[in-house]
Order: sequence, then structure tokens, then C-alpha cells
Amino acid sequence: GERGLSGVFAYVSPEAMLIDLLTITQVLTIDAYGPSATIVSGELGQLLDHLRSDVHGPVFLLILWAVQRVGEFSEWWVRLPAVMARGATILVVHLIARQLRAPRAGLYACALLCISPFFIEYSREVHPYSLSALLTALSWWLFIRVAQKGRWRDTVLYGIVTGVLFLTFYM
Repeated sequence: GERGLSGVFAYVSPEAMLIDLLTITQVLTIDAYGPSATIVSGELGQLLDHLRSDVHGPVFLLILWAVQRVGEFSEWWVRLPAVMARGATILVVHLIARQLRAPRAGLYACALLCISPFFIEYSREVHPYSLSALLTALSWWLFIRVAQKGRWRDTVLYGIVTGVLFLTFYM
């Protein structure tokens, strides 16, 4: 139980995420960030105007817009939200397993996420993939809580998280 949890926390620690960001060798390409760069570097009104005709969900672009306001443009800075979402997804998968009273299965699921080449690679891109994974895991965790406990607060949070998920990545 707790010993396995410490391994999960070691992977998603700030130091581990910083090392991951600093060791990325893939250069941002026009496909990865180009169209978003001009959009999120402008004013909020410009971003909102663009979102009316864009095929991508607005949540990730709004997060990128906010990140650009807080820090300077650098490859690792614009990748930070996706890498943080990856770490949070691993923690939420652990929470799902605890909610289902299956800590060993949760540890295995977290370990698989930690070594999954697809999960790692997509969380290094400036795309909403890892945020979608995080919101999907959160949605499932809240759904399980609603089914088990039936609290109205969990139901409202489930609706909000699922709604934000739909606005993050259009399928």
C-alpha cells in the first residue's frame, strides 16, 4: 500500500518532471506548436475570436495562453502543462485503484503509465493529449465516487470535469 504509493510520488515529483522537461531532445516543430504560438501570444480577445473557427477545444489553448502570460517563451515552459498533466494522471489512476480497493492493480497501472512510450511521448508535445487523459481519469474517479457514495458534491464535480473534458479535445 503505502510503500507502492511512495514510488508513484517519486515519479511525479517536481524534480522528476523538471528532469523530464530538461532532457527532451525533440525540438518544437511548426506542427507541434506553430499555429498555437501566434494565437496564444496575442491578446485574450484575439484568442477567443480564433476559437470560434478552430477545430481544437478551447481549454488547452486557454491554458497555454495563461502560461505564456506567466513566463517567457521557451520549449520547456510551453511543454510544462502537458508534463504536469501526465504526473497528475498517474496520481489519479492511483486514486481510482484505491477507490476500487485494488491498490496492487493501481500500482501496476501507474507503473505501466510511467513506462508507456506513447503516454510519455504525447505528454511531451504541446497538444491536449495528456490533459485529456487527466480529465478522463478524473471523470472516471468521480463517477466511481458518485456510484459508491452518491454525494451531490461528487455529482456536480463529475459534471464539471466531464464538461471541461469535452471542451479540451474534440473527437
